[in-house]
Amino acid sequence: MKKIFILFITIVLILNFAAPATAEYRSCLKNEKEDECLSQCDYLAVENFYIESIEEYRSSLNHGDISVRNVEILYDFYERPLLCYIKYSNGTYIVVNNNKKNPIAVEYGGGTNLKIEKMRRHTDHIYYISYDMVFSKIDQRLTENDIYSIYDLDKNLVEENPELSEIINTRSDIIYQSILRGNGDYGVYNPSQLPQIPWHTNSVTALSGISFCTISEYDYVPYVYNHCGAVCAANLMLYYANRGFSSLKYNNSKDDTFFEIHNVVGNGPVTNFDNEIIAYSYNQGVSLQCSSVSSFNDIRNSINNNTPCTMLLINAILNWHWMLGVGWRVYPSNGSLQYIRVVDGWYDTTNRYYKWNESATFFSGRKHTLSLIF
Repeated sequence: MKKIFILFITIVLILNFAAPATAEYRSCLKNEKEDECLSQCDYLAVENFYIESIEEYRSSLNHGDISVRNVEILYDFYERPLLCYIKYSNGTYIVVNNNKKNPIAVEYGGGTNLKIEKMRRHTDHIYYISYDMVFSKIDQRLTENDIYSIYDLDKNLVEENPELSEIINTRSDIIYQSILRGNGDYGVYNPSQLPQIPWHTNSVTALSGISFCTISEYDYVPYVYNHCGAVCAANLMLYYANRGFSSLKYNNSKDDTFFEIHNVVGNGPVTNFDNEIIAYSYNQGVSLQCSSVSSFNDIRNSINNNTPCTMLLINAILNWHWMLGVGWRVYPSNGSLQYIRVVDGWYDTTNRYYKWNESATFFSGRKHTLSLIF
């Protein structure tokens, strides 16, 4: 049975409208108090703290066990990004105060918040006042006596919470140090370096005959840097061009494809480029659909359906890298030996293998399917 825990707000607070929360405690706007907003490690620490009370979802502080699938910033009617809606790979979610000084959960549990899920398909701006008051736009009928912010309902969200903050910061630091143990190589191997015992494997089709982009090829361009995301996206286009969607290879040129993709994806770090490659593909007469993959099995199933995946890996807290997943390899005699065959962005080859969550942690991934428009 799905379990949801909600921070209950009393009727007294609802009926007694209070003044808006001061700027001193509000969560950060862009370029304002960014050091007070929750980080990626905080998202995992919050999950570990709250979800451990739900036995069937209990997790450890091993950051490789759980990953963040999606983060949606939630606003109040003053346009302040006060909350984060976070979904995790273990099937749980949290709505949490977006403030390191008081990272208290408003609601959490198994499954999702259905209202938020429905709205996020149609808008990128969601207003959250309470569990029952979630909106995709500001109601123009609101008056000065109405409730505009969850901070107006519960001052516990406004005040600092040193005890909770210390707990979350401590757990976040453990996760941070775990990620820092990455050694820089991202755990990518040549076939000769893999265990030479019986294995099972599969890959997407049409991998031969492709000249893929590499990062070093474009290091000479002054305005191109931290461009692994653009390289990965361009390689996805080059792969599908080889599958028959020839227009995705811009001017039938690998370099032109990279620069066109770079024009829309830009320099990194980037954590998602769905909208950019969807727009690029559409301009080339191709409809591109992107959806989430959050585990080794998700990627394996996608590849079994002849669909490659883009993957964002973390080797250290400020060391992220995009790769294109095109195959998998597992060893029946040892279930911990799991590899994704990748176009890693460093070498123009598909014969490289990323060992799942060894030196680098899988952070997020997307699978991509296409169809012709015209």
